[in-house]
Amino acid sequence: MPVQIPVKRLMRYCNPFCHTNPWGAKGFNRRSVRKALRDGRLVAEHATEDHDGRVAYLVENPSEDPIEIDVGIPVVGYHRQWLLTDGNHRFAAAIYSGRETISARVSGQMDYAKALFGVDCEESEE
Repeated sequence: MPVQIPVKRLMRYCNPFCHTNPWGAKGFNRRSVRKALRDGRLVAEHATEDHDGRVAYLVENPSEDPIEIDVGIPVVGYHRQWLLTDGNHRFAAAIYSGRETISARVSGQMDYAKALFGVDCEESEE
């Protein structure tokens, strides 16, 4: 079951607007997304090289699909540099839109995830 992760907490570890973005796209920033929105360049396709247009689309059409996060397993020496394994465009759109939380499925060392995000990331039995 997905959990609600505070966007600002996740941004500390992977922020496509501040760090090297996961696509290696040069020139990707808030201005480029704002321009795509202004120009009406909204890209609905998942597999695209137009990252500005994809994020702009998701700003206008927010997706409730959870992103995927892997925090690694630090107790055995497995550390991840970029925690998002799926949903980078959705996360960038959430940042741009000023959302407070984002739905996520979290894997890895759960006590570490709780320390990072301040929420219990364990899936509950229902």
